[in-house]
Amino acid sequence: MAQQNSLERALQVLNTPLNRDIHGGETVLFEWNHVQVGAGAGPGDLIILPALPANARIHIPFCDITFPTLTSATADLGWLAYTGSDGVLVAADPNGLVENLSVAAAGNARWMAGTVIVRSKLFTGTGVTLTVQINDATIADAAVYSGSMLCVIG
Repeated sequence: MAQQNSLERALQVLNTPLNRDIHGGETVLFEWNHVQVGAGAGPGDLIILPALPANARIHIPFCDITFPTLTSATADLGWLAYTGSDGVLVAADPNGLVENLSVAAAGNARWMAGTVIVRSKLFTGTGVTLTVQINDATIADAAVYSGSMLCVIG
């Protein structure tokens, strides 16, 4: 398994807040773009997305991904290990949010088309770094992936 950072992970960019939710949290549209440098190592390659701040809630129905052609491939959405608000390490889970989203033909899809583990998840503690795992295929050199996610922070 190999992993590469998305451009936004390297720059740690979050867009301007859109508005506040009923609990005072900021609604943020989190966009990312990744261009693969060199071919991946094989199935299980990770794309590391920008880290979300502590107390971020991700809403899966409002998340999507654009991908190139990958023969018989699926993608998972998960996270790297992080420290919870109680100080305990929360294990990495590469498919903790969504698994088995078909990315076999080039296009765009909502993560809801995969097997959704949770529709909404609150990450507390030090913040969390989300990941996209490509299964059953190797990410080709110069392959472009992008996506957007709706989060509430605070």
